[in-house]
Amino acid sequence: MTSDRNKKIAADCWRRGNEALSKENWDYSIEMFTTAVKLDPEALLYRQTKRGAERKKYGDNNSGSKMGVLKLAGSKTKIKNSRRKKDWAAVDLVAEECLSINPWDAGLNADMAEACHNLGFLDAAIFGYKMAIENDKAKKSYYTQLGNLLEEKGEYKHARECWEMAFKLDPMDGEARSKVTALMA
Repeated sequence: MTSDRNKKIAADCWRRGNEALSKENWDYSIEMFTTAVKLDPEALLYRQTKRGAERKKYGDNNSGSKMGVLKLAGSKTKIKNSRRKKDWAAVDLVAEECLSINPWDAGLNADMAEACHNLGFLDAAIFGYKMAIENDKAKKSYYTQLGNLLEEKGEYKHARECWEMAFKLDPMDGEARSKVTALMA
């Protein structure tokens, strides 16, 4: 759990990030939001604000930094290795750093979401899968993961919608069909 001292520092970083954001100082605002996320990873607001600043920095270009693919190659290997070791805090940390380079990368958003889910940060996990889906509407696993998380939170209507999309993407998926039927009840 996050200490009170870390939460206070994170809130201060978030405030400074917002001030920089209003002055369109993207780099400093993203740096402050990143620090806030590191100090209080459970706080959804910090991640949402950070993602918004990252998108503004790149002019909503849907691709992030120029040459971003090259910059991310080594980090994606770190994520893969940390996932294998089940070091979810490291996966979350590296994914958040990478999302500063390309906030539209569906795979990175899903990596962050998976890490948050395993760390017990349910709201942040849901946010991550929603961002992944927004950027890759054809990946069934994002819908199934989000559906499971929403069901876990008791948001059955939205969970059913996710499973319906998974079923639409793969009409032969018996689990998706069963989930849709179960969530209708």
